[in-house]
Amino acid sequence: MATKLTVDIGAIQLFLGDSGYGSKAPRIALARFGKADVRVYAKQMEPARLAAELFGALLARTAGFRAPHPGLAFDETTGLWWFTSRQRAAPDLSRRFSIGQVPGPAQREAFAAAAAWITSRRQFPAMVAWDEWINNRDRNLQNLLVEGDDFSLIDHEQAFDCHDDERADVNKMAQLVNATLDPIAQMRVKSGAVAGAMTFSPDWTRLVHDILSPLPAKAVKNVGIIRHWTEARYPSTVQRVERRIAGGQSNLAL
Repeated sequence: MATKLTVDIGAIQLFLGDSGYGSKAPRIALARFGKADVRVYAKQMEPARLAAELFGALLARTAGFRAPHPGLAFDETTGLWWFTSRQRAAPDLSRRFSIGQVPGPAQREAFAAAAAWITSRRQFPAMVAWDEWINNRDRNLQNLLVEGDDFSLIDHEQAFDCHDDERADVNKMAQLVNATLDPIAQMRVKSGAVAGAMTFSPDWTRLVHDILSPLPAKAVKNVGIIRHWTEARYPSTVQRVERRIAGGQSNLAL
Protein backbone atom coordinates (compact mmCIF):
# COMPACT_ATOMS: atom_id res chain seq x y z
CA MET A 1 0.00 0.00 0.00
CA ALA A 2 1.24 3.49 -0.81
CA THR A 3 2.28 5.49 2.24
CA LYS A 4 1.43 9.02 1.12
CA LEU A 5 -2.32 9.25 0.73
CA THR A 6 -2.99 12.97 0.76
CA VAL A 7 -4.49 15.55 -1.57
CA ASP A 8 -2.90 18.93 -2.29
CA ILE A 9 -5.34 21.77 -1.54
CA GLY A 10 -4.64 25.26 -2.78
CA ALA A 11 -5.29 27.88 -5.42
CA ILE A 12 -4.40 28.52 -9.04
CA GLN A 13 -1.92 31.38 -9.27
CA LEU A 14 -1.34 31.50 -13.01
CA PHE A 15 -2.14 29.48 -16.11
CA LEU A 16 1.06 28.97 -18.10
CA GLY A 17 -0.27 27.32 -21.25
CA ASP A 18 -1.66 24.15 -22.77
CA SER A 19 0.01 20.79 -22.32
CA GLY A 20 -0.47 19.82 -25.97
CA TYR A 21 -2.21 16.53 -25.25
CA GLY A 22 -5.34 17.01 -27.36
CA SER A 23 -8.61 18.94 -27.28
CA LYS A 24 -9.40 17.93 -23.69
CA ALA A 25 -5.81 18.28 -22.55
CA PRO A 26 -4.93 19.57 -19.11
CA ARG A 27 -3.47 23.04 -18.82
CA ILE A 28 -0.12 23.77 -17.27
CA ALA A 29 -0.52 26.02 -14.25
CA LEU A 30 1.24 27.37 -11.21
CA ALA A 31 -0.67 26.45 -8.07
CA ARG A 32 0.03 27.44 -4.48
CA PHE A 33 -0.24 24.68 -1.90
CA GLY A 34 0.53 26.02 1.55
CA LYS A 35 3.61 28.21 1.07
CA ALA A 36 4.89 26.39 -2.01
CA ASP A 37 4.23 27.30 -5.65
CA VAL A 38 4.10 24.12 -7.72
CA ARG A 39 3.85 23.53 -11.47
CA VAL A 40 0.89 21.26 -12.13
CA TYR A 41 -1.31 19.85 -14.83
CA ALA A 42 -4.78 21.27 -14.22
CA LYS A 43 -8.06 19.87 -15.55
CA GLN A 44 -11.50 21.43 -15.31
CA MET A 45 -14.43 19.00 -15.34
CA GLU A 46 -17.88 18.45 -13.92
CA PRO A 47 -18.05 17.42 -10.22
CA ALA A 48 -18.71 13.71 -10.86
CA ARG A 49 -15.62 13.44 -13.08
CA LEU A 50 -13.56 15.49 -10.65
CA ALA A 51 -14.47 13.12 -7.83
CA ALA A 52 -13.62 10.15 -10.07
CA GLU A 53 -10.17 11.60 -10.84
CA LEU A 54 -9.41 12.11 -7.17
CA PHE A 55 -10.80 8.73 -6.11
CA GLY A 56 -8.94 6.93 -8.90
CA ALA A 57 -5.59 8.57 -8.13
CA LEU A 58 -5.78 7.75 -4.42
CA LEU A 59 -7.12 4.24 -4.96
CA ALA A 60 -4.27 3.54 -7.40
CA ARG A 61 -1.72 4.68 -4.84
CA THR A 62 -3.46 2.61 -2.17
CA ALA A 63 -3.18 -0.45 -4.41
CA GLY A 64 0.56 0.09 -4.79
CA PHE A 65 0.63 1.61 -8.27
CA ARG A 66 2.48 4.75 -9.16
CA ALA A 67 0.22 7.74 -9.77
CA PRO A 68 1.03 11.46 -9.69
CA HIS A 69 0.15 13.25 -6.47
CA PRO A 70 -3.44 14.55 -6.86
CA GLY A 71 -4.76 17.91 -5.79
CA LEU A 72 -7.52 20.49 -5.88
CA ALA A 73 -6.84 24.10 -6.76
CA PHE A 74 -9.42 26.89 -6.64
CA ASP A 75 -9.48 29.45 -9.44
CA GLU A 76 -10.78 32.75 -8.06
CA THR A 77 -11.45 34.20 -11.52
CA THR A 78 -14.01 31.51 -12.39
CA GLY A 79 -15.01 30.29 -8.94
CA LEU A 80 -14.23 26.70 -9.97
CA TRP A 81 -12.18 23.89 -8.48
CA TRP A 82 -9.60 22.27 -10.77
CA PHE A 83 -8.15 18.79 -10.48
CA THR A 84 -4.36 18.99 -10.40
CA SER A 85 -1.45 16.60 -10.56
CA ARG A 86 2.13 17.61 -10.00
CA GLN A 87 3.99 18.03 -13.26
CA ARG A 88 6.49 15.25 -13.93
CA ALA A 89 9.19 14.84 -16.56
CA ALA A 90 7.63 11.62 -17.83
CA PRO A 91 6.24 11.12 -21.35
CA ASP A 92 3.14 9.08 -21.91
CA LEU A 93 3.57 5.70 -23.57
CA SER A 94 2.43 6.96 -26.97
CA ARG A 95 4.97 9.79 -26.99
CA ARG A 96 7.73 7.64 -25.56
CA PHE A 97 7.50 5.34 -28.59
CA SER A 98 6.64 8.14 -31.08
CA ILE A 99 3.30 6.62 -32.05
CA GLY A 100 1.49 9.05 -34.33
CA GLN A 101 4.71 10.88 -35.16
CA VAL A 102 5.94 8.40 -37.75
CA PRO A 103 4.21 7.17 -40.93
CA GLY A 104 2.74 3.82 -42.02
CA PRO A 105 4.85 0.74 -41.26
CA ALA A 106 7.03 2.65 -38.81
CA GLN A 107 3.93 3.54 -36.79
CA ARG A 108 2.90 -0.12 -36.58
CA GLU A 109 6.40 -0.99 -35.42
CA ALA A 110 6.25 1.77 -32.81
CA PHE A 111 2.91 0.49 -31.55
CA ALA A 112 4.26 -3.06 -31.34
CA ALA A 113 7.26 -1.83 -29.36
CA ALA A 114 5.02 0.09 -26.95
CA ALA A 115 2.76 -2.95 -26.50
CA ALA A 116 5.74 -5.22 -25.86
CA TRP A 117 7.14 -2.78 -23.31
CA ILE A 118 3.98 -2.26 -21.26
CA THR A 119 2.84 -5.90 -21.26
CA SER A 120 6.24 -6.96 -19.91
CA ARG A 121 6.10 -4.68 -16.84
CA ARG A 122 5.85 -6.47 -13.51
CA GLN A 123 2.63 -4.72 -12.44
CA PHE A 124 0.92 -4.89 -15.81
CA PRO A 125 -1.30 -7.93 -15.02
CA ALA A 126 -2.44 -6.37 -11.74
CA MET A 127 -3.15 -3.11 -13.57
CA VAL A 128 -5.41 -4.96 -16.03
CA ALA A 129 -7.35 -6.35 -13.05
CA TRP A 130 -7.44 -2.99 -11.31
CA ASP A 131 -8.87 -1.26 -14.38
CA GLU A 132 -11.51 -3.99 -14.48
CA TRP A 133 -12.41 -3.39 -10.84
CA ILE A 134 -12.88 0.36 -11.32
CA ASN A 135 -14.51 -0.05 -14.76
CA ASN A 136 -11.90 2.13 -16.46
CA ARG A 137 -12.94 2.19 -20.11
CA ASP A 138 -10.24 4.58 -21.26
CA ARG A 139 -6.82 3.17 -20.35
CA ASN A 140 -5.24 4.14 -23.65
CA LEU A 141 -1.53 4.61 -24.30
CA GLN A 142 -1.80 8.31 -23.46
CA ASN A 143 -2.97 7.43 -19.93
CA LEU A 144 0.22 5.62 -18.96
CA LEU A 145 3.34 7.60 -18.07
CA VAL A 146 6.76 6.05 -18.62
CA GLU A 147 9.07 6.54 -15.63
CA GLY A 148 12.33 4.67 -16.17
CA ASP A 149 11.48 0.97 -16.26
CA ASP A 150 8.09 1.49 -14.65
CA PHE A 151 4.80 3.22 -15.41
CA SER A 152 2.38 5.57 -13.67
CA LEU A 153 -1.39 5.69 -14.01
CA ILE A 154 -3.24 8.88 -14.91
CA ASP A 155 -6.66 10.00 -16.10
CA HIS A 156 -9.53 8.27 -14.30
CA GLU A 157 -12.41 10.57 -15.17
CA GLN A 158 -13.97 7.80 -17.32
CA ALA A 159 -13.73 5.22 -14.53
CA PHE A 160 -16.21 3.93 -11.95
CA ASP A 161 -19.71 4.75 -13.17
CA CYS A 162 -18.70 8.15 -14.56
CA HIS A 163 -17.96 7.23 -18.17
CA ASP A 164 -19.63 8.78 -21.21
CA ASP A 165 -22.74 6.90 -22.30
CA GLU A 166 -21.20 6.05 -25.66
CA ARG A 167 -18.12 4.44 -24.09
CA ALA A 168 -18.16 0.73 -24.91
CA ASP A 169 -17.77 -1.76 -22.07
CA VAL A 170 -14.13 -2.64 -22.74
CA ASN A 171 -10.89 -3.14 -20.88
CA LYS A 172 -8.39 -1.70 -23.35
CA MET A 173 -5.34 -3.29 -21.78
CA ALA A 174 -7.04 -6.70 -21.93
CA GLN A 175 -7.72 -5.95 -25.59
CA LEU A 176 -4.02 -5.19 -26.01
CA VAL A 177 -3.13 -8.57 -24.51
CA ASN A 178 -5.53 -10.42 -26.81
CA ALA A 179 -4.35 -8.53 -29.89
CA THR A 180 -0.57 -8.66 -29.43
CA LEU A 181 0.42 -11.66 -27.27
CA ASP A 182 0.53 -15.35 -28.12
CA PRO A 183 -1.83 -17.73 -26.24
CA ILE A 184 0.79 -18.77 -23.68
CA ALA A 185 1.64 -15.15 -22.88
CA GLN A 186 -2.07 -14.32 -22.70
CA MET A 187 -2.59 -17.03 -20.11
CA ARG A 188 0.42 -15.78 -18.15
CA VAL A 189 -1.08 -12.29 -17.99
CA LYS A 190 -4.49 -13.74 -17.15
CA SER A 191 -3.04 -15.73 -14.26
CA GLY A 192 -1.20 -12.66 -13.00
CA ALA A 193 -4.30 -10.51 -13.30
CA VAL A 194 -6.38 -12.97 -11.29
CA ALA A 195 -3.65 -13.16 -8.65
CA GLY A 196 -3.48 -9.37 -8.56
CA ALA A 197 -7.24 -9.02 -8.19
CA MET A 198 -7.15 -11.35 -5.20
CA THR A 199 -4.80 -8.94 -3.39
CA PHE A 200 -7.26 -6.04 -3.70
CA SER A 201 -9.45 -5.09 -0.76
CA PRO A 202 -12.83 -3.35 -0.71
CA ASP A 203 -11.68 -1.74 2.54
CA TRP A 204 -9.45 0.53 0.45
CA THR A 205 -12.54 2.35 -0.80
CA ARG A 206 -13.45 3.36 2.74
CA LEU A 207 -9.92 4.64 3.33
CA VAL A 208 -10.02 6.77 0.17
CA HIS A 209 -13.53 8.00 0.99
CA ASP A 210 -12.41 9.09 4.46
CA ILE A 211 -9.54 11.09 2.96
CA LEU A 212 -11.72 12.82 0.38
CA SER A 213 -14.96 13.43 2.28
CA PRO A 214 -13.63 16.41 4.34
CA LEU A 215 -12.66 18.28 1.14
CA PRO A 216 -14.81 21.07 -0.37
CA ALA A 217 -18.28 19.68 -1.01
CA LYS A 218 -18.59 21.11 -4.53
CA ALA A 219 -15.54 19.11 -5.59
CA VAL A 220 -16.20 15.78 -3.89
CA LYS A 221 -19.96 15.46 -3.48
CA ASN A 222 -19.98 12.19 -5.46
CA VAL A 223 -17.31 10.32 -3.49
CA GLY A 224 -19.85 8.44 -1.39
CA ILE A 225 -21.57 7.16 -4.52
CA ILE A 226 -18.23 6.13 -6.03
CA ARG A 227 -17.24 4.32 -2.85
CA HIS A 228 -20.41 2.22 -2.69
CA TRP A 229 -20.36 1.53 -6.43
CA THR A 230 -16.75 0.31 -6.24
CA GLU A 231 -17.43 -1.87 -3.20
CA ALA A 232 -20.39 -3.46 -4.99
CA ARG A 233 -18.31 -4.26 -8.09
CA TYR A 234 -15.38 -5.74 -6.17
CA PRO A 235 -16.70 -9.35 -5.74
CA SER A 236 -17.04 -9.84 -9.51
CA THR A 237 -13.56 -8.59 -10.44
CA VAL A 238 -11.86 -11.98 -10.80
CA GLN A 239 -14.68 -13.38 -12.91
CA ARG A 240 -14.70 -10.30 -15.12
CA VAL A 241 -10.93 -10.49 -15.69
CA GLU A 242 -11.14 -14.16 -16.62
CA ARG A 243 -13.72 -13.32 -19.28
CA ARG A 244 -11.71 -10.44 -20.70
CA ILE A 245 -8.40 -12.14 -21.46
CA ALA A 246 -7.65 -14.85 -24.04
CA GLY A 247 -10.28 -14.67 -26.74
CA GLY A 248 -13.42 -12.88 -27.68
CA GLN A 249 -12.37 -9.26 -28.09
CA SER A 250 -11.50 -7.63 -31.38
CA ASN A 251 -11.66 -4.23 -33.08
CA LEU A 252 -8.76 -2.86 -31.07
CA ALA A 253 -9.25 0.89 -30.62
CA LEU A 254 -6.53 2.44 -28.52
